[in-house]
Amino acid sequence: MKQLLIILTFMMGCHSSFAQQVMTSNLLYQTMLAGFGQYAYALDHNQDSIEDAKANFEIYLKVLRNKETKKLAEETWDPWQVLYWLSGIYSKTLDTKEEDLIDFAFFYHSQHNNEDKTNLFYVVEPSFQYHEKFRDLNGYEQTANRLESVLSEGRTQPFLLGICKYFKATTYMGQKDIENAYKFTETAFELIQKEEVAYRKTNLYQHYVSICGDMVQACILKGNYDKAWKVINQVEEGIKDSYTDKSNQYLALLATKIDIAWKMGKVSQTKGLVEQMETLIAKSKLIDKQYADFLSNGLNFYKQQLSLNSIASSTTPSAQNLYNTLLQKASQAVASNHLEEAKVYFQQALTEFEPTLDNANILQYYSLISGYASVLLANYDGQEAISLIEHADSVIIHLNKLDPYANRYFKQLLGTSYYYNLKENMLAKKYLEEAKRLYELANDHSSNYNSCLLSLIEVETAVGDFAYAKLLINELYKIANEAYKDDQLSDQLYIVQGILGMTNSKLGYKYEAKEQLEKAINNVIDLSLPQMSMFRRMLAILYMQDGSYDKALEQFQKNYQINNIYNERLLALRGIIYCLSTQHDSQVIPYLKEYNQNTVNNMGKMLQHSDKLDLQSYWENTMEDCVVFNNSLLQIFPDNSDMTKLTYNNTLYARLGLSEATKTPKTWSDVAKSLQPNEVAIEFVLIPEAFFEKHQVRYGALLLRNDYDAPLYIELCKSEEMDSIISNHIITDKSFINKLYDVKNPLIYDLVFKKLTKYLKLKDHIYYCPTNLMNLVNLGYLGDGKQRLSEKYDFHQVSSTALIASLKLKNFSCKGKAAIYGGVSYDESMDEIAEEAKRYQMEKNEANEIENGEANEMMKNLLAQDKSRGAMNGFLQGSMEEAMFIENLFKQNGKDVDLYVGSQANEESLKAYSGKAPQILHLSTHGFTFTTVNDQNEHRNIIEDINLIEKKKSTALLYSGLMMAGSDRTWNGENVPQGVEDGILTAYELSQLNLKGCDLTVLSACETGLGHFDSTGNEAGLKQALKQAGVGSIIFSLWQVPDVASSMLMQNFYQFILQGKQPREALQEAQAKVAKEFPEPYYWAGFSIID
Repeated sequence: MKQLLIILTFMMGCHSSFAQQVMTSNLLYQTMLAGFGQYAYALDHNQDSIEDAKANFEIYLKVLRNKETKKLAEETWDPWQVLYWLSGIYSKTLDTKEEDLIDFAFFYHSQHNNEDKTNLFYVVEPSFQYHEKFRDLNGYEQTANRLESVLSEGRTQPFLLGICKYFKATTYMGQKDIENAYKFTETAFELIQKEEVAYRKTNLYQHYVSICGDMVQACILKGNYDKAWKVINQVEEGIKDSYTDKSNQYLALLATKIDIAWKMGKVSQTKGLVEQMETLIAKSKLIDKQYADFLSNGLNFYKQQLSLNSIASSTTPSAQNLYNTLLQKASQAVASNHLEEAKVYFQQALTEFEPTLDNANILQYYSLISGYASVLLANYDGQEAISLIEHADSVIIHLNKLDPYANRYFKQLLGTSYYYNLKENMLAKKYLEEAKRLYELANDHSSNYNSCLLSLIEVETAVGDFAYAKLLINELYKIANEAYKDDQLSDQLYIVQGILGMTNSKLGYKYEAKEQLEKAINNVIDLSLPQMSMFRRMLAILYMQDGSYDKALEQFQKNYQINNIYNERLLALRGIIYCLSTQHDSQVIPYLKEYNQNTVNNMGKMLQHSDKLDLQSYWENTMEDCVVFNNSLLQIFPDNSDMTKLTYNNTLYARLGLSEATKTPKTWSDVAKSLQPNEVAIEFVLIPEAFFEKHQVRYGALLLRNDYDAPLYIELCKSEEMDSIISNHIITDKSFINKLYDVKNPLIYDLVFKKLTKYLKLKDHIYYCPTNLMNLVNLGYLGDGKQRLSEKYDFHQVSSTALIASLKLKNFSCKGKAAIYGGVSYDESMDEIAEEAKRYQMEKNEANEIENGEANEMMKNLLAQDKSRGAMNGFLQGSMEEAMFIENLFKQNGKDVDLYVGSQANEESLKAYSGKAPQILHLSTHGFTFTTVNDQNEHRNIIEDINLIEKKKSTALLYSGLMMAGSDRTWNGENVPQGVEDGILTAYELSQLNLKGCDLTVLSACETGLGHFDSTGNEAGLKQALKQAGVGSIIFSLWQVPDVASSMLMQNFYQFILQGKQPREALQEAQAKVAKEFPEPYYWAGFSIID
């Protein structure tokens, strides 16, 4: 009917001329009347009659084109009306005569010098549909250029020229020239705005609607929501006037307006628009039910976000294609916590989606990447998540796009991933600041920008830039106030209040911080918002600082009840444990049990995904915290059997080391069952004197016999009483060592052992695991004032009492290969080092190469600042003689032995044993450890450098190691050839080797028994590294034993080994022999053995 009304309008304008020529043009007039009737009927009823109409119109066209009859045609009927009808028919029926007709129309217009180009425009307009249906981009472009040329001449008609510019924009879009497409759309919008009122309710107004719609979408795609909002408000009145407020066109505009308002954070306006649209849908009779349902489904999203009453639709506006199906499966897998399965579906969805990526679906792509990355991060695949986001960032940068700053979303995602998940604050700061800059360049002040500001505020606060954080808060607060005004549903406004409270708490404004956090917590409706846990946690801390532990406990318990995310739940547990501990409330123990179990479970997940260097650091940091928590509560509940059981179990888990973390943890009862009546298990521990106090600590012991119902806790001395004796003396002070191990000197005995004797029997076999500086004492050789403790008890040092049962099954027999290292050439030239390295074509795992290379690079950086530290005292002649003696001894006894001396004793040769370890590994070389105060003063730059290493890479196993061939070059700053090891074998590198099958390792060198101690007393050094690598027994030195005595002891030790003695027994007898030659303990008590 719309087309029929247009035709009738045209006819009214020319009816008088028809009457005047009725006699002379009667035949032609009758032909046109017939054609008109057929055309009108075809439009509303039967398409077949359009061919009859076309035939009649073509008769007229033929008369018009004939110079002789042209005037007759013009006098009989309006030529432009006929040309318009024919153009529409040709376009509709894809008749190739369309092109010839358009040529004639341009020619006919040129002959009449008519300033009004409206008639020509109407005729040419259908040809764009014709070219579009044929996918004839060249024809489309040529017609647009041709029409633009005519419209630009003489008196311009902005509305028509604007539509023509829009046709040109369509051409550029087809050519994927996004920049020009946007440019011409913008020009078209500016032109049509000048005359849009005059064209309301005309057929051409549909082009105005299309241009405005594309303009708005272009602004949205560019992220320029401010401009999109301005444009849509400009056009709203015209669309309402032309089509009414209950039309499809106006409702579509309203839907877009809601989307823009929501993305801009205009919550109050979004709410009002949603309610307006819902009312219009209910009242409108112009839209069909299917479209009404479609719009209602879309409204449900906003209603849910606004907490309005809504029922989630079970249908989706988009088709259920493969991509949507994969996303749905991924979501279901995430909901079921099947993260590996979710990863597979997300990857398949990404593969399906990326080929379709264009300017219109960048935000959809961002949503996909964000979801995928969150699964990877939750699954501890941190590096994979970062690689995924960086890939997406690169894809967007190279996409020929309308929005040159579209990668802001991915910079923001990198920043939030580094901050919230990977705890890399400086990288988070870098990427979030870049994202903010890109948002501002794009003039994008949407809710995404607000989220970016929120995250950046947290990061700036975390790194201590409080002034900048305050500026950002002021900006965000201004945005939030504008967005919400007087609206009651202002969650985001209160979130900003909470962030301000967080910042004020860091600045020390505790009263203001508490007030702001309370306001946020009490007023936010959506309690599941991620910031809420952080607010409750910070408010609880402020309460604790005031001594209001009941209030703090309430906040922590809310977090505990609401959160099922591991990190948040664990933090909540820590808070609950702290609060209950201050009240000495034994209800804390079940919470501690859950905390311990969560730690074990999470470590199992971490082991599957993290890179090794990162994992080692994570293990050390996590175990340190967990041990402090358990030991702190043991100080509060020393006589509670449940508490001693938990602490003993936790101690076992922490001391077994990373390599055993995937196995089912041993418990105190397992240890008790492994003991005989004459055996005792003792785990020495450090106990904080106040909860989580890492500096004021005491030594304590958890003692267990086979008939105990629970481990017994015995409090020993203050740590400074013991440690002040040991520190600064062990390495070089001969007189001090002799005094310390004098039988008549009960100094150490009184501090750490005397209180245990009431629970011991004469000749008890004592399995013990020392802690902290007790590791630097050979307990059995201490005196009690009358005799050595080894004369009363049989001491057996172990890395954990959890190993007792397995140790009893072992029986050492020297049948395998021995590998002997000694006489190391530390100052080999780089050429000699490289040449010797060629001998080892090891089949390395790529990941291990990366890890070891990273560790080597870190050690290089540590040594870079101070080339004069001189860790080594040159070639060890005694070491060479010792190694050659041992080799000869083994050969005389028919044993298989490999000797590595000089340049052969390189790092490559030792690493080549990974996976095919010798039964005996003897290492006679310099060691290094930075533990005592003197060491730290001497190597201050190294310690400072280690502390500057990124936290995740700062494993304590980098603090100690062995010096192999060529290490002096690296130690003094020379560059090692690529592909060659640096000669400094760190404990971390040792820990990554597979030395299972190596029953005995002998560290015959200075300082090899020393390690780095954390605040819980746990040690990280060569012993722990070798245990992690799978070694059985380890013999080590506690101080620099003179070469002569050391060589004598080792020679005797191996003679006893070859005679069939067990390593512990062989070492004791070798020490007894050396003691006859050198009675002072300095010469023989420095060697110890650990299983």
